[in-house]
Amino acid sequence: MKRELIVNGKKLAFEKTEAGTLVVKKIEKLPDSRPELADFKSLDWYGIDTLREVSQYYNISGWTAADLEHAYTRHRVIQKTPTSLFASDYGFHTSVMVFIGKFTATGVEESLAILTQGGSAFAHSIWVDGTHLGAFVGSASSRSQYTSYKFKSKMAEESSHTITVVIDNMGLESNWVARNTMKEPRGILDWELKSSDGVIKNNITWVLTGNLGGEDYLDKTRGPLNEGGFFAERHGYHLPSPPINRLARQYPFDGLDGPGAVFYTTKFVLDLPANHDNPLRFDDPDDVPAYRAFIFVNGWQFGHYQLGPHSRFIIPDGIINHQGKNWLSHVFLALGKSVTPNVKFKSSIPVLSGISPIQLVESPVWEPRDGDFQGPRSSMLSPLYHYMT
Repeated sequence: MKRELIVNGKKLAFEKTEAGTLVVKKIEKLPDSRPELADFKSLDWYGIDTLREVSQYYNISGWTAADLEHAYTRHRVIQKTPTSLFASDYGFHTSVMVFIGKFTATGVEESLAILTQGGSAFAHSIWVDGTHLGAFVGSASSRSQYTSYKFKSKMAEESSHTITVVIDNMGLESNWVARNTMKEPRGILDWELKSSDGVIKNNITWVLTGNLGGEDYLDKTRGPLNEGGFFAERHGYHLPSPPINRLARQYPFDGLDGPGAVFYTTKFVLDLPANHDNPLRFDDPDDVPAYRAFIFVNGWQFGHYQLGPHSRFIIPDGIINHQGKNWLSHVFLALGKSVTPNVKFKSSIPVLSGISPIQLVESPVWEPRDGDFQGPRSSMLSPLYHYMT
């Protein structure tokens, strides 16, 4: 009986050694170069300010009121605020959280002291009345951070003011030993308004949000860890086929000229050989200071750059379409003065294989979301908001 050797669907000539092994002297080789990928700098990009909440005119009527007088957890922390500002008490456990506080000035306020907690490598950024006060850019050794920020201008007596606190939450602690460390809260642990004479007895009324729906999250396919509290995420713009008529033409490689967060999305097509294993990834260089990035591929979050050195994010087969249309979305969070993102799309060395055709994971595309929060409600809207509506 004639024997055949078939590798990756192709017959190969072979010789049999005295030991009984088979030797193939000629085998198909892949091209030396890696496959040609989409040139992201030549694509049509669309974007939107995804930290619209820093405006004091932003409508917070649909937000969750932080009105719980007693926190559900007291593990390794004592509640020091009039109401709990632990995000998990309100059903928000993952990714970016946004707190908005309203208060009426007495006329002597000079600074805000605040203690936040978000886990190792977390960050926070703080605004008052749309003016950036400062940020904690994160540290691998810091799970919480106490900082005092001086107000940029004097507050008149009986004037109304808005504080916006953005926390890039790293998730809950792992329970390495039986010490209930997963109960350590995330959010604002303490705050104080101060004057030159000390702490002012003045209350701040807080609301907060995280991923849309909190524990009752909408995207059951991608799961509870996929989304955070950015404006674009709550509206589902990171999902495939978003409503680009609500966005503006914006180019991510122009960079951000100051603190804030911008969402970008684009569509691209791949046409890679079906019988080749082409490992695809995004590289986010770790030499950009005071900067964070969130990467979504076809609606799935597969990259969250914080401090580094982890800056290479692999996109699994079944998530990215090697032979067709894809949607890529980024959120860039600038914590400092100016940032120029430089995310790159790359392929590792391709491998000829007998890989079967990969079926894409069935997952929902964009559709209008019930309960998503709307934008500012006054006439003092940015041109981008007018374009969006």
